[in-house]
Order: sequence, then C-alpha cells, then structure tokens
Amino acid sequence: MFFYTTIAFLLLCFIQDVKYRGIFWIVFPLLLASCVLLRWETLMWKDLIFNFLFLTATMLGLTFYLSIKLKKRILITNGHFSLGDILFLIAIIPLFSLDEYILFFTAGTIFTLLIHILINQVKKQQTIPYAGYMSIATILVLVFQGSIRNNFAQSWM
Repeated sequence: MFFYTTIAFLLLCFIQDVKYRGIFWIVFPLLLASCVLLRWETLMWKDLIFNFLFLTATMLGLTFYLSIKLKKRILITNGHFSLGDILFLIAIIPLFSLDEYILFFTAGTIFTLLIHILINQVKKQQTIPYAGYMSIATILVLVFQGSIRNNFAQSWM
C-alpha cells in the first residue's frame, strides 16, 4: 500500500514542479511519512542521520563553492537551489542506505541534467525542475529496486 502512496506523491511532485516550478509544501511531510512507512521494517536510524549529514555537507559545499566563485557570500536557496529541492531530497532520505543515497544523488542529478538538456532542445526553460525530475528518478529506482540492488551488490564484490 505504501509503495503506491509513495509513487503517487512522487508523481505529484513531478507534475507540480514541472507545471508550476514549485511544490505545495504539504507534499513534503506527506512524502516523508510515506517513505518512512514504506521502509519501516528495514529503516536504520544511522542511515537517516548519515544521509542527512551527507546532504547537509553537499549543500554547504555548494554554498561555499558558489560564494568563492561569485566572490560574495550567497544563500544557496537564492537562485541556485530551491528550498523545495532540498525538502524533496530530505523527504526521500528514508528510502536509501548511505551508499545508495550517495549513488542516487549523483546519478539522479546527472539524469536530471540530461533530461533538462533534452527538453530544453524543444522547450526553452530558464530553471531546472530538479525535484520534479528527481521524482521520476526515484520512481524508476523504486520500480526497479530489486534488480538495481542485485547489480549494485554484485559490482562491489
């Protein structure tokens, strides 16, 4: 049941972010709750903490990098990365162990950029609906999680 609920919230994120370039705030706690309930039996608190620390370090690193590059102190959510994108990345934390989250974050970001490049050829967009495209990446991971985990485990052996 929670699998389909999570998929529905992810689709809602995609539709809202692509159409309105924003996601209604209530979707994030509902998505987080759905992700927690989906993984409740295998949920590891240390994974939640480490995933959150990874995301925090990544956002701080990006803020630091952009501040140096632009030669002024910046706030990452002012024109670079939206608060909705960050809230989305927090909401999906329960779905992954730390190594899976790092891999998903990296591969999902590349996927998002590739999708944006392809769509931008047809329809010019000023901003990237990051959370929306990452929602599609998350759906793909959830649907194909068995084969992904098997291939991921085999590649590390």
